[in-house]
Amino acid sequence: IRLIKGTVVKESYLELLKSTIGKRKWKGTRTWQQDNATAHTAAIVREWLTANANRLEDWPANSPDLSPIENLWGRMWSDAVRMRPKSADELWICVEKVFTEYSQEYVDTLVLSFRRRLLKCVELKGQSISGEY
Repeated sequence: IRLIKGTVVKESYLELLKSTIGKRKWKGTRTWQQDNATAHTAAIVREWLTANANRLEDWPANSPDLSPIENLWGRMWSDAVRMRPKSADELWICVEKVFTEYSQEYVDTLVLSFRRRLLKCVELKGQSISGEY
């Protein structure tokens, strides 16, 4: 987990990718998933990901209910705010604390729920499923 202050632009996002996933071997069945933020869809970023990530999937706009990371962020936010931080710095400390307390099993459960969420979204013809899960 990393705190990024300010606006993420294509150049800073590319450097972040290079310093994190660029150091790993992305072989096998892993898929890189990200939303359609401008920094994520920039040509230089897509080119780098195409060359360095095993699979790069297009992701529908405005689909936070499907994304495991958005579900994780939602829970982290709720858990961190319950700790009643009094400043942005304290909030970040709370976020780091709750993040480290989540088990790998919990994160795996979110990832593995993707197919079920996707099927529910199709069943609801693209409507929000946020109240369903």
